[in-house]
Amino acid sequence: MTGAQGIAGTNGVDGKSAFEIWKETTNNTTATITDYLAAIKGDTGAQGPQGTAGKGITTTVDNGNGTFTITYTDGSTFTTSNLIGAQGIAGTNGIDGKSAFEIWKETTNNTTATITDYLAAIKGDTGAQGPQGTAGKGITTTVDNGNGTFTITYTDGTTFTTSNLTGPKGETGAQGAAGSNGKGITTTVDNGNGTFTITYTDGTTFTTSNLTGPKGETGAQG
Repeated sequence: MTGAQGIAGTNGVDGKSAFEIWKETTNNTTATITDYLAAIKGDTGAQGPQGTAGKGITTTVDNGNGTFTITYTDGSTFTTSNLIGAQGIAGTNGIDGKSAFEIWKETTNNTTATITDYLAAIKGDTGAQGPQGTAGKGITTTVDNGNGTFTITYTDGTTFTTSNLTGPKGETGAQGAAGSNGKGITTTVDNGNGTFTITYTDGTTFTTSNLTGPKGETGAQG
């Protein structure tokens, strides 16, 4: 037979936590939970064996059809499935954006400004003058070497000789027009004073200077 329920016993004394027991057993009553956790932390374990070599990626090629071919460091490859997602739903049209001119007018509270005012306002200051360039190199002399080449002397003392600049011989030119008739001599008259008067075929005349030479020396007696 089952007897009647007995009277409930009194509650036992509350048990102590591992932290409280540690403080008592180590006589470290002012220790904190941080001290406790540091004290019960074990020593660093021995280094484990080396893991197997990892497999990295050397190249990834876009195949142009939504797939990609991946080549790994061990030479193996993997081609993905088509990664192109379905076309999304078209978004609603955004509000028309403001031009830089309109934003400038608002931010400067200059609502009556014109585009000319805007362009003048955003123009930067003149930059500083750049450093002086290096001196140019002029030509002092050019000498024809007589063989188709030329030697050029520059203002810094250096020289340069060209290659042969003589071009190929040109073709024979067309024959020139006939010249006018020449002027011949019709008569020559000795004027008896060492001069001569020459009459040309066109009727003009010319009188020479005295053509008599100096008197020669007396010859030897025969």
